[in-house]
Amino acid sequence: AIATDLGFCTKLLVNKIKDATTIILESNHDNEMLMTGKYPWHLKQRVKSINGHLSNEQAIGLLTQILHPKLDNLILAHLSEENNHPRIVERIFSDYLFSVRCNTRFAISRQNGSTPMFDI
Repeated sequence: AIATDLGFCTKLLVNKIKDATTIILESNHDNEMLMTGKYPWHLKQRVKSINGHLSNEQAIGLLTQILHPKLDNLILAHLSEENNHPRIVERIFSDYLFSVRCNTRFAISRQNGSTPMFDI
């Protein structure tokens, strides 16, 4: 499943991707970085809106609803260069997956590099 440019998570989305064994999931922005960053106010509001992008926390919230033992691969995508950082995303998702004792393999896609190969 590929879930990017969402703005928010619907029940339909959860239903459609809940059994996927590999998911590419948007984790666009860190709320604090977005709100203290240099984007103008109207753009900050759009990014946070239902027409915007999922924050790291919203992506974790979606993951809590769809995580299952057969979810083998999670690729976090569409990270903002301005309002997120791969180290933040890695820490948040590592901590979450460890806390729920999940062995889902995850990686962070990069705008200027290759994503590791995954067996699907």
